[in-house]
Amino acid sequence: MDDKLELIWPEKEVLITLPPLKIGKKVYRNLVHFFRQPNAEDKKIYIENLTDEKLSALARTIQANITLYDRCALRIEGYIVPEGMDWKAALWPEHKSMAATRLLERYGVFTGEMQKN
Repeated sequence: MDDKLELIWPEKEVLITLPPLKIGKKVYRNLVHFFRQPNAEDKKIYIENLTDEKLSALARTIQANITLYDRCALRIEGYIVPEGMDWKAALWPEHKSMAATRLLERYGVFTGEMQKN
């Protein structure tokens, strides 16, 4: 039974670690983002964001990444989130985009279930 759990677990959460972040004299290490794997609906929305011609190419990419992040991120570790504030709202957009980019680099945007649609 434990063997089955080990085989299933990697598919449930994807762990992405960002490089240390220096703010003033303080260095934040072990900035970790946990994601579910993107699905076909995430792919559709990601592509819609990339093709929004009202924005520049860079803005489209950043918006697509942030939307993917907000849809797939499950939790974070290593960040200080103000009490009472939603953790997704507390994160810098640059970190959301960077984490989503790493998610896409690691698993590809059109892999697994996403290729079906």
